[in-house]
Amino acid sequence: MKFYLLLSFSFMLTGTSLIAQNFQNGSIVKKDKTTLNGRIYIDNENEKVLIKKEFQTQSIAFDQATSVIVNGRSFSKTEIDNKTWFANSLVSGETSLFKISEDSYIISKKEGISKLIDKNDTKLNGILAVIFNDCNTIREQVLNKERFNQSNLIAFTTNYNNCVKNGYAPTEEEIKTANRTNSDLFNIYVGAGIGINNLSFFDSSAQEDASSIGLNIGIMASPAFLGSMQGNLFFEMEGSANLASDNAYTGAPSPINFSNSTYRLLFDLRYQVNKKGKIQPFVGAGIGFTGNRFKGTYEGLDFNVNGGTSIFRPKAGVVYNLKNNKSIGLTVSYIPQYENDISFQDEDSTVIPLRISSEYINAGLFFYF
Repeated sequence: MKFYLLLSFSFMLTGTSLIAQNFQNGSIVKKDKTTLNGRIYIDNENEKVLIKKEFQTQSIAFDQATSVIVNGRSFSKTEIDNKTWFANSLVSGETSLFKISEDSYIISKKEGISKLIDKNDTKLNGILAVIFNDCNTIREQVLNKERFNQSNLIAFTTNYNNCVKNGYAPTEEEIKTANRTNSDLFNIYVGAGIGINNLSFFDSSAQEDASSIGLNIGIMASPAFLGSMQGNLFFEMEGSANLASDNAYTGAPSPINFSNSTYRLLFDLRYQVNKKGKIQPFVGAGIGFTGNRFKGTYEGLDFNVNGGTSIFRPKAGVVYNLKNNKSIGLTVSYIPQYENDISFQDEDSTVIPLRISSEYINAGLFFYF
């Protein structure tokens, strides 16, 4: 029993480093011209060749070996990037291909560029596209290849050596991919300003003004599919709130005072000129919905009524570009007259008629980031 425990322990100490090593039949020709036969593993990382015969493993340093044969393939000592390899030459020429293990290869170009590659690497398409970057035909082929093996690596390298080289230019497929993945232009903006509301009551032509404080937040985007219009044409979505304090008005048939809170959601199109300049004027228009809350007193009766309707809003302004893709802007917008019927009932369920027409001019300062 002790013998088996000692044998197992000995194997753990001496054999675990060989678990991942793939020994195959072959031979080593040493510097003194003697030949060793057995199962061979080339350890290019540590620059030694291991030979296993029966239960013994011998290590031969690269400087003590002249050639190695593994599974019938001849591996010769090769200097690449100031490092010594035992490699099987597959393609020789302006660009050479060497096999150094079952899955690993080296592609080496005469101008000193070399790359260790794994044929199972999921990113091998991109690696080879860079190596073959001055031959569009080969680049197109490797970018469209799903799996690589020794045969097609040899074919790609051979064809690359025979290719008429030219300066780098994107392939047709790369152009399509770039167009599909080109970044959209995108901004978030916030703003604050003042709104002037021209009010009239019922069908009266007399108007009264009321000011309100406005807060805005929005997003704007110019998608890549717009092509040459990108940076000029923007799609926007904006939410805003305008808050007016309690005011007394004389235009109604009876005394009235109320506060007016207005909330809007708008979808706009904006056209911005001089897209590469510091100062960029713009015009735009959009549609959306406004909700109003009126709270006050009419004819001595308290009311708290909500109203709302769809609206149209043209606007114009200018944007000044700052550093780091940030900018500030001034916007003036106009909302044509719309009506809120906020008739309400008193305590006796009598309907008190009340209609208010509103027309807005808004101006605000905006920060884009």
